[in-house]
Amino acid sequence: MSCVIFSGLHNTACNLLQHANHVRQYAVEYVQRRQVRRPSITSNLTELDNVHILPAAKPGTFFARDNVSNFISWCRHGLCVLECLLFETDDLILRKNEKHVILCLLEVARRGARLGMLAPMLVQLEREIDREIAAEQRGDSLDESDEEGQYGPIPQVVTNDLKSLDEMVSGCRAISFQL
Repeated sequence: MSCVIFSGLHNTACNLLQHANHVRQYAVEYVQRRQVRRPSITSNLTELDNVHILPAAKPGTFFARDNVSNFISWCRHGLCVLECLLFETDDLILRKNEKHVILCLLEVARRGARLGMLAPMLVQLEREIDREIAAEQRGDSLDESDEEGQYGPIPQVVTNDLKSLDEMVSGCRAISFQL
């Protein structure tokens, strides 16, 4: 997620709700494409309706807060994200705790990746590290057959941006305050 997109999230959260509806639609298509081996991944998503969006919400208003609350509720009930990974409405609207927002968005990305959606690079790297650790514990070596189990379709191109998550969030905050 780029700084420009992140700095615009606090306004009304419409982008988050559109993404939530996209993940839900992808889960429905995932169920239709193949027989689901683990129905628990998609059962909550496919049973819920689309998330309600208030596109005319102005930044900082009750309606913008309602949009954020709808997203948090969707994360809680649709994706079954743990409470410790969720953020509060003020964390996004007032930018009180942007790290919690990022952690929640990463968890949403992880859950979407399980459905075959394109995963962010950080999620792909986490998965690769987990596979390497599991292979070391089994005493195996990684081979091409393990590539099928990774998140998302085709792996993304690795960028040379080696900033930590904290540096990226701090950089986004600095850029957005200058705007």
